[in-house]
Amino acid sequence: MAHTRDRSLGPLIEKALKFSSIVGVFGHRQTGKTTLVENLGAEYVTLDRAQDLNLAEQNPEAFILNRELPFVIDECQLAPLLFPALKDAVRMRKSPGQYLLTGSVRFTSRKVIRESLTGRLFQLELLPLTLEEAQSRPLSDALIRFLKAKNLKSWQAPDKNPSRLNELLRHFEVGGLPGICFHREPAIRAGKFASHTDTLLRRDLRLVCETTLPASVVQAVLAELALGQGMPLELAALSRRVRVSVKTLPYLIDAFEALFLVRILECRGGSKKPILFFEDSGLAHYFSQGRIPESSLALRLAFSHFFPQFHYRPELVSRLFCYRTRGGAEVPLAFDTQLGILGVIPTWFDTPTPALLASARSFQKTFPGSKVLILGQWSRRGELAPNVWVDHWSAWVG
Repeated sequence: MAHTRDRSLGPLIEKALKFSSIVGVFGHRQTGKTTLVENLGAEYVTLDRAQDLNLAEQNPEAFILNRELPFVIDECQLAPLLFPALKDAVRMRKSPGQYLLTGSVRFTSRKVIRESLTGRLFQLELLPLTLEEAQSRPLSDALIRFLKAKNLKSWQAPDKNPSRLNELLRHFEVGGLPGICFHREPAIRAGKFASHTDTLLRRDLRLVCETTLPASVVQAVLAELALGQGMPLELAALSRRVRVSVKTLPYLIDAFEALFLVRILECRGGSKKPILFFEDSGLAHYFSQGRIPESSLALRLAFSHFFPQFHYRPELVSRLFCYRTRGGAEVPLAFDTQLGILGVIPTWFDTPTPALLASARSFQKTFPGSKVLILGQWSRRGELAPNVWVDHWSAWVG
């Protein structure tokens, strides 16, 4: 197919099949899971087919019996009763690479699946296409090299590439769902997003959340969340805008996270209110009707571009968070990794301001030995303070 691309997760799946009996590949609907896994197995079925789903539900033991291994089961979350059978199968036969599962729902949100496969399933998550994947280039490691640098005074910074920044902005608008993002016509993409949303809200949401809210109300909540990405989550204010109770909203947001629609970041530094981002920037653009506040554009762009650099390198054991103090210091994107802690302050400013440096210093005081990268639209680049580097956005696109 024209939109088929090599994915950064591919080598990790192949490696996992060598040591785990069951490997799961999960992620947002239409991120390309099926295309990625169907050639890695000896036999493939999808539970989107009614015939296969009925067999998996009615006689799960027979469904997995005498299959060629690895046996790929696509959209496995649709048949929860299949998982006790998988548990028994790998208990009796402990060899690696037996089952390769895909799903559009986090297993932690479904009790029968979670209880059956705890300790038996190696989970991997496929993100929407990155800019590098879309252009068939290697995943950038700019932030990794920055973290590894022992002395920033002698560190060789990446070269500027203004054209790549324009490409990133375009990719950010269309997103990374392969069946949607490669359509050039905005009207066609909008139609695809509408159909995609309908499936999410009328079918998938019901798997993880018992709600009687109309799909139109749920979509209104998603629209407000899309507009407020990167901002502290204020449930009371959100409740007033969408007319959904404060008690209901956390369950709904948890359901969105279970469907890989959003990713929630804990906040450290004094403020306890988390922030969230949409997994796919194109879908967020659709929900918000393109009304992205310029004040938050740089942060959203940083999340979508920088997060995969750590996500697809699980050996770094990275944890994503934000930093905010009651005194006003803010580092909105931070990575806690085995290499150290890195804070990223993305802006569109023309000049590094004293407030940015004050936030960086506050962050470093809280996390001794950490590094901070401040990005903007300025020409200056270099070490602004010990372990604080300022640079132009175009040098970090890869």
